Parts: sequence; C-alpha cells; structure tokens
Amino acid sequence: MRNYVDNVNARILGANTFELQIETLAYSEGELLHVHPFEDFNGRATRAVLIELMGRFDIPPVEVAVERGSAAFASYAKALAEYDNGRLQPLIEFWDARLQRAQDEFGSAL
Repeated sequence: MRNYVDNVNARILGANTFELQIETLAYSEGELLHVHPFEDFNGRATRAVLIELMGRFDIPPVEVAVERGSAAFASYAKALAEYDNGRLQPLIEFWDARLQRAQDEFGSAL
C-alpha cells in the first residue's frame, strides 16, 4: 500500500494536463483493485479515492460505480482484467467513456 500511495502521489504531482489526470484516475483505480488490500469493501474504498482525486483535479464528479450485469460492467471488467495483465490503456479508455457519458447526460464541462 505504501508503494501504491507513493505512486499515486507522484502521478498527482505530474498530472498537469487533463490526459494525465485521466491516466492518474485509471491507474489509481486499476492498481488499488489489483492490490485488493482489504478483506471487504475494496470497491467502496476505491470509489472514495476516485472521488477525492476528481476533486483535486477539479473534474466535476461523475458516477464511478458500475452496475453489475450492465453492458458498462462487461467493458469495465474487461478493462480491469487488461490492467491486471499490465495494460493501462483500456482503463484509460473506460474513463474517457465514463466522462463522455457524464458530459452527455448532465452537460457538465469536463
């Protein structure tokens, strides 16, 4: 967990563009779920971290929970599996789609 926090902090400091902020969100989500540090509540802890990071980046809050059984969940699960195999890009793409859906639905400027 110490390495995770150190890596996230380093990414936050270097996230001076929107693209790097999205990459930081994707990494933070993927790595915390990959490490799976808690016996229970990993998803809740991860969502809390993501909400905190969005606030730090001044990104309007978006829904970070993904409903099981939905088409979005299948895509999310695939992106997380790719992350577990060392590929961050699918999770970045999932974040891009997540933010686009929020913008389409709420018209928020992202």
